Formats: sequence, structure tokens, C-alpha cells
Amino acid sequence: MNARSRPAPRPRLRERLRSATQASILQAAEEAFLEAGMDSARMESIAARAGVAVGTLYNYFEDREALVGALVQDRRAALLARIDAAVGQAAGLPFEKVLDAFLQALFDHWSAHRGLLAQAIEAGRSERGRRAVIDEIVRRAESVLAAGRLAGRVRPDEDGVQAALLVGMVRGLLVKDVARGEKALSVRGPRRVAEVFLGGAGS
Repeated sequence: MNARSRPAPRPRLRERLRSATQASILQAAEEAFLEAGMDSARMESIAARAGVAVGTLYNYFEDREALVGALVQDRRAALLARIDAAVGQAAGLPFEKVLDAFLQALFDHWSAHRGLLAQAIEAGRSERGRRAVIDEIVRRAESVLAAGRLAGRVRPDEDGVQAALLVGMVRGLLVKDVARGEKALSVRGPRRVAEVFLGGAGS
């Protein structure tokens, strides 16, 4: 076995334990925020849910704002990873299937973390971070739609707005979901968005 073929070294035990502890704290925080709200959940309650001492929690996160910021950032990263995985699994399928997979990933992530994301939207937290993740989602949408244009299923996009419009449609539904206080969007949400979008941009 030469140097190039050697497997990448596994993270050290201490690093793996630290990563697992942080993930446990973030999950406990999300549950506590869902139950009591971001501004009301006590750090002691979060520590108890995570099975760690309060001092240990503060070793990972300086204060509540740092914890909230880390949680929102982690869930945003998870969303992008979910989209990439879904689109990757649909690679090679007809364009409509790939578009459905992209949209389904967005709706599935919302359903899994609705309480947290709804609170973040209502509180207007980390606007810069929100813009950054939306830009990443739009970039992925553009990749999906570009394949649709090559397949002749989407019209040319001279103004370069189709991806932003697609993502904007989804955002509009999510904001409406928050405003109405609903627990989940219709299971037809992804397909309905695709139908309405392709009704305007489809070839």
C-alpha cells in the first residue's frame, strides 16, 4: 500500500467525543427552544436534556446567543447537505424527478426543524447568515434548472431569475406556514410548487 492509497486517519477519540457532545447539546437546545422558546429556555434545562453539567455546556458555548447561532448554523449546513444528497441520488433521472427531489429536500428539512426555523424567522436572527444560505440554495436550484434547460424542459433564462423565483416560491409558502401557525405543509407541497413553476417557466 503506497502513501496515496492509505485511508484518511480517523479523528482521535477526544475529537469524536467532543463532536458527539456538541451534537447532543444542539439537539437538546432545539428541543428546549421548541418547548419554551429561544429566549425563555434555560441553559440548565438544555444541559440536563443533553446529559451534561451546566459547566460543560458553557465550555462549548459562551452564552445563549452563541448556542443559538451554532444551532442555526448547524441546521443550515444540514439543509444544504440534505439537498446535495437528494439531488445526487436523483442524478440521471428525468429532469422533473430531479426538481422534485430538490424541492422535497427543502420541505423535508422544514418539517424536521419547523419549530426552530419558525422561531428564527420570526425573531429575524442572523440575517447575514440567512442570506448566505439562501444564496447557496439558489445556486443549487440554478444547477437543477440548467439541466432542465439542456433537456428542453425549461425555457432559456435570459434575465437569470428563474432559480431565485423558484426558491422564492418555497420561501413564501414557509412564511405563510409560520403566519398561519400550521404544523406542516401539505404533502403535495413540493409537487405543487413544481407544477406552478413549470407552468410559467416550462417549455
